[in-house]
Amino acid sequence: MFLGCNTSTTGLEKAQVRGNITLDGQPLSNVSVRFFSSEGGGGGFPLSEDGSFQSTQPIKIGVYSIALVSLSTPPGAAPPSSGLLGKVPPHFWSVRSSELQVEVTGDGDNTFQFDLSSKERPPTGFRPPSTKPSGAGPVLPEPPTSS
Repeated sequence: MFLGCNTSTTGLEKAQVRGNITLDGQPLSNVSVRFFSSEGGGGGFPLSEDGSFQSTQPIKIGVYSIALVSLSTPPGAAPPSSGLLGKVPPHFWSVRSSELQVEVTGDGDNTFQFDLSSKERPPTGFRPPSTKPSGAGPVLPEPPTSS
């Protein structure tokens, strides 16, 4: 058994992950990094002020798509639009379009460094998700007017 690895009660091998995320050389914070596997498992890990993250529990060995999740906006709302987070290209906020992938192994140091650039262009065919402004509720029909 390797340091940082274990086998769960289901028999699946798992490992701790850690790393750092920067944008144009500056550490990101007030955001979580999301590890997503189409085979299940993964997790989200908040970044500290220095841009580092560490899993609180081991995740399954395998390949993961990576995306950012804002801690300052509610789910379904548009990503942040100001400050350093506002400079993050929109495709990094979705596991479907970020194109960031890592492989978590049982026999290695699962430390990942993501050096993002605000100048990076989204992949071909990328369309930002349609979102409603934060706090917006359903659109109600206008009441009938009497003539």
